[in-house]
This record gives sequence, structure tokens and C-alpha cells, in this order.
Amino acid sequence: MPQPAYAKVTPHIYKLDLPLFGGRLPVAVWLVQDADGWLMVDAGGPGFEKVVLEQTLAHTGELTSGAVTAVTGSSPVNSSGGTTPNITVDSSSTGTANYLIRRDANARAKVADAVADDDIAAWGQVKAWIAGMRDAKDSVRLATAAALPANTRSGNVLTASANGALTVDGVAANNGDRVLVKNEATGANDGIFDVTDKGSGSTPWILTRSADSDTSAEVTSGLYVNVTEGTANDNHTFLLTTNDPITLNTTSLTFADLGTTVIDVSGVLSKSGTTISLTFDASLVNSGGSLQVSKTKYPQLFSALIGGAGPATSYTVTNNGWSADMIQVIQIIEVSTGLDVTDGVSVARASNGDFTVDFDATSVAGTAYRYVLLGLPA
Repeated sequence: MPQPAYAKVTPHIYKLDLPLFGGRLPVAVWLVQDADGWLMVDAGGPGFEKVVLEQTLAHTGELTSGAVTAVTGSSPVNSSGGTTPNITVDSSSTGTANYLIRRDANARAKVADAVADDDIAAWGQVKAWIAGMRDAKDSVRLATAAALPANTRSGNVLTASANGALTVDGVAANNGDRVLVKNEATGANDGIFDVTDKGSGSTPWILTRSADSDTSAEVTSGLYVNVTEGTANDNHTFLLTTNDPITLNTTSLTFADLGTTVIDVSGVLSKSGTTISLTFDASLVNSGGSLQVSKTKYPQLFSALIGGAGPATSYTVTNNGWSADMIQVIQIIEVSTGLDVTDGVSVARASNGDFTVDFDATSVAGTAYRYVLLGLPA
């Protein structure tokens, strides 16, 4: 009568083969040791042993890289039905077909990129998908203000035609810098690049398209990027205005400065970089940071108190340099209220530009009222 076969598979897993009915009905029993003690698992017939082995190895944390070869006996543990063990644990970075999934030292599992709707998606695939859905790119240190020195492009790489250190927008570039190239004569060579080699007197500079902008799917109309340094482009934001579809290295790319193309109110307000400007004609002047009506454009604009003497019922204001024939309006304003006074007040103009203000026999202080002269533009 055949005797039971006993084998130690791993430090915590034992296998007991029971050849019942003279070996005509082989049954395996697995003994698994965990923190709670010993567990007995009836594997049933040989067809169940691979499943049980995988589960028990995972249960005890002894699923390690490489083929499991510690199983003894003639019971098939081969996924194809053979007798040579081939339960293999995947240790690759992307996942291998038909291999078990193993967690690494950080308890992370590795899987290949998902294809079907019910596949597990790798985190890198998820991040790439998210990046492809966003127009905002990580900031660049520098952006070109003019075309780069002579260079050639091969694939995603720009290489200077001569040796020399790379300077962009007045700043010396460093290896690893992100740079927005936007002024090349061949617009298909524009885009976001990493400085692979900043160049020197004995080597040319080399730029390689950045990982977030090195495929057509990642470079789409509406892409925008902030610049953190530079003489002309410091703190600027640039927008890719080229319409989709874009084929990288084929389609000419156009980047517009958001500061100069977005804010423009009919030529009155404009923004260049970080400076907002008000455009006006000679009617207005900037006087010490205060916007004032130009007395050159409007020489007949005057305002002053009627007089200091009084009280009196009538005051004469002498010409203070204005042209009598250009004065159109004389207003009398009450100082205390700021209101235009029309009732009980009359104004008579003389040919020399003087004028008299009568308060209809009511005595008032000259300092209580102000006159305002308005004239036609010069």
C-alpha cells in the first residue's frame, strides 16, 4: 500500500500527499502556519493544487520573485498540466502575461497598461491620461525672446550647430531647466524643452522636448505655461494658439503672450507683460500720478474763489490769462454744497475777458463761491 508523502514546501507551508485507494485517488492536504496557528487546507484533486499553492504562498507572504521549485512529488503543479513546477512570480516593472502579481517592498503591485474597460490601470497610465486632459503645463524657467542660435532638430532634440553655452532671454541656462522655445524660424521646432546639455566652449547645447510635451497628444491648442525668470519674459504666461489637430515636429506652433493679446479695450487699456497702460490723447495728462485735464488742450479751463473781500452783492473777476472769445460757460459754485448756483445770480461778461457776478442785492462772502470757466479746445 502506498505510503503518504510529506514535504516541506516553504518554512510555513507543508504538503501531505494521501494516495487513497492504492494511489488511484491522490489527494493533497496543505498545512499552513500563520499568526493564528496551523491551518489545514484540503486541495482536493491534483487540478486544484496550483490554485491552493498560489493562495497559500500569498497568505504567508512567501510569494517571492522567481519560479516556485520547492514542491516535491509527482502531483502536477504546472499550469499546463506537466510535472515541472512553473508557478512564476512577476518581478518586472510593467507586468508579464500569465505570471502572478507580486507586491514590492513598498507593497505596490505592478501591472501593464490597461486596454480593456475591466483592466486594472497602472498609475503612470492614469497620470498620463490626466496630463493629456489638462492644458496647463508645469512652469518653465525661461522662454525665448528671439530665435535660438543656429541649430538642427532630430526627432524631439534640438542641437546647436556650434559649441557654446546656452543663454535664453538674457539668462544663462542650466542643465535640467525647462525652456519654452517659441521664436524659431521653423515653428514646428517650437515647444517646451528640457536643457539636456547647457553647452560650453567645447560642446554644443542640447534641448530635448519635456516629458509632458513630447507627444502630439500632449501638445494641444489652448496649452499654456508660466515663465518664472528672464529679462523680457519673467512672470509672463504664454498660450498655444495653434488650432488642433497638431502633429508634433510637423505643425508650426504659435505661442502668444497672454499679457499683450488678452487685455485690449479698444485701444484705451492695454497690458504688456505686467504693465497695464491707459492710452489717451492730449486732452488728459498725467500730473504726478494724477490724471488731469490738459490746460494745453483746454486753455480756457479755470476755477478759483470769486474773491476774498466782502461781504458784497457784486464781485468783478479780472482776466487771468484766458481768451475772452473762447469762454463758453461761466459757472458759479457754492463752496459749502458743491452745487451749481443759478437762482439769484447773474453774470455779465466784458469784452476784455473780465466778468461781473451779481447776487441780486444779497451780500455774500466772496470766499463762499467759486467760479468755473469752460472754453472750447484750442
